[in-house]
Amino acid sequence: MHRHALSSVRSHSFSTLLARRTTTSALRTRADIDAAPTSIPASDRCVPLDAVAPVKGNLVQAASRQFPEGSSAVNPSAATNIPSSSVQDSPALKPLVRPSSWVRPPELWVESPIDIHTRQHAEFLLDSGASLTDPGRSPSEHHHHYAVFPRDVVVVSPDCADIAHLFHHIPSPQTPKQLYRSLIFLMHRYRTAPPPPSALVRYYLNMDASLRSTKAYNLLLELCIRHQMHGTTQMLIRAMDRDGLQKGTETVKLIVRSHVLAGRWEVAWTHLPWYLQGVVPGPHPFASPSIPNDGPPPLSIWTEFLCHADRGSSRHDSEGQKRSRTRSHTKCDQARYLRRCAALWRNAPFSTATLRDLSPRLTYLVVQMLLRMGDADRALAVTTEFLERARDAHPETDRSTHLDIIHLHLVHSQDTSVSRLVALVNKLIALNPSVRPDSTTLSLLLRPLQQLRQSGSTAQAWVTKLKKEWGPQIEDRRVTRRVASFALKQGNRGLVGVALEANDSAAHQEVRWAQQQAVLNRTRDTPPSWAARHKARGKGRENWRWVALKNRAAALAKDSSDSGSSGRGAGDK
Repeated sequence: MHRHALSSVRSHSFSTLLARRTTTSALRTRADIDAAPTSIPASDRCVPLDAVAPVKGNLVQAASRQFPEGSSAVNPSAATNIPSSSVQDSPALKPLVRPSSWVRPPELWVESPIDIHTRQHAEFLLDSGASLTDPGRSPSEHHHHYAVFPRDVVVVSPDCADIAHLFHHIPSPQTPKQLYRSLIFLMHRYRTAPPPPSALVRYYLNMDASLRSTKAYNLLLELCIRHQMHGTTQMLIRAMDRDGLQKGTETVKLIVRSHVLAGRWEVAWTHLPWYLQGVVPGPHPFASPSIPNDGPPPLSIWTEFLCHADRGSSRHDSEGQKRSRTRSHTKCDQARYLRRCAALWRNAPFSTATLRDLSPRLTYLVVQMLLRMGDADRALAVTTEFLERARDAHPETDRSTHLDIIHLHLVHSQDTSVSRLVALVNKLIALNPSVRPDSTTLSLLLRPLQQLRQSGSTAQAWVTKLKKEWGPQIEDRRVTRRVASFALKQGNRGLVGVALEANDSAAHQEVRWAQQQAVLNRTRDTPPSWAARHKARGKGRENWRWVALKNRAAALAKDSSDSGSSGRGAGDK
């Protein structure tokens, strides 16, 4: 027993002596580095030593150190035996804890396209944020928007002490480019939730004015607009003016978007000449300095007005609280919408000859505006020219947009003849054979049949005919439900029963498939991707409509049976 006690005492004394020697050598090594910092290459400092405990407070995050390979402090296991309290209270180690000296950033877990569990250092993260074209869009999973950070950590002012824990792992930027990349990194953290937009704005405005840039302001403006933080957006615009930064086309586009989404479409349109000249108008636009109008606005800014031309005022009361949980804005009346469309068409940044060179999305918006204005002939001409050019110019990913443009003519058409509508669809599809009809096309074609007396039988005949011409993929649950609702209105119980039986069979097969996947342990625990959620967005709504149809059919059958039994009873009497 005494022998074991003596060995433990010797081991403890040896560990204490080794720790003291390691600390002394570390101090001597740091003095050598400070004396001649340029004589040691960065490649030689590759051995971490976690000998310094975190500093008390929220201002500095202590990190691992790097020392030369030739020093005696290359044994991290010996340094880890030093108690944290003795390190913090030791006066000899206090010069080592400095926030803006040689403290290195901590190690981060960074996703890699080769191995997602590869542990890399923040200083060697990939540098691909400089080529970012749209900073507001979320990056794909195979792109990294990280920066090469300096050997420093963030020092937060007392005004931001309550949010310092959100940025303790981000090194202090030294250039505007590094500050922009820090914002990108914070906005797209994948292991933990990103900081709220208000915290990001306070973090950004806490930095020196020389580090702020127009690109970073645009990034924060788009983030605040996406979260409907209109007051913070206006505050950022005023801060940008105080910093004396130039407003480019991207900034003007975001300013217009903030006004339009807040329900101030006319205000944004009136102030647009001043915004394009980099002047912030006063509270009364006509009291501002006179600036001549140099012509139509740029295409990107004009598109912002067009996308939200039907937007009305925001649903907020006098205290700024939302009135509705479903929609945050209202739709403007038809007269105001037509006035806006007329102003946009007079100041369009393109001519009729260049309409065919627009993108698919912008073509969709222009055709929609022309159809809502009542100019169906010009809308059809624009669609025809676009589909002829899009046969070879656009990739296959734009086929859905091409089909949506064709659907606009079916939605706004006043023709009630299904034959003429089918002929129009065949004419437009022939211009671009890569576009094929889908279930939405067939559902829109069946809408005029609702006014017929034999709507159910006629709809079923058209479905059978078009399936032979366009293929069986044009019929889905929505088309079957529409035919069944027409048949229920007609009183065709046989057609309704066939549709309900087919829907129940499909639902039963789906349940059996889910059970089979669960038994085979093929279910996925991770949530579906955005594309999958977007594709199945209306599935629950369609299920409820089928339930309503089934209830209506059951109520109609019950009424028929009750009337039949009462009729037989009266006849017996």
